[in-house]
Parts: sequence; structure tokens; C-alpha cells
Amino acid sequence: MLTLGKASELAEMDLWRFVDVLNDLKVPVIDYDKDELAEEFKIVKEILR
Repeated sequence: MLTLGKASELAEMDLWRFVDVLNDLKVPVIDYDKDELAEEFKIVKEILR
């Protein structure tokens, strides 16, 4: 598996341009299921306390 940053390097694009291209191609950049997303929000709330 590649990180998004490494994939953008291999494509010789800056990260945000690469994300735009993926979006244009309907390729999800973030693909969390409901439980994973809930856990991420929980972590962010704890960090912001």
C-alpha cells in the first residue's frame, strides 16, 4: 500500500493536484466505514480538549 504522499510523488504531482485528479476520477481519497469515522471523530474531540 502507498501513502497518498508517496503516490503523488510517483505521479510527479504535488499532493493537492494529485487529490484533485483522484477526485475527478471518482477515486476516494478517504474511505472510512461508519465505525472508523466515529473513532476518528472521538480522537479529534479528545485532542481538542
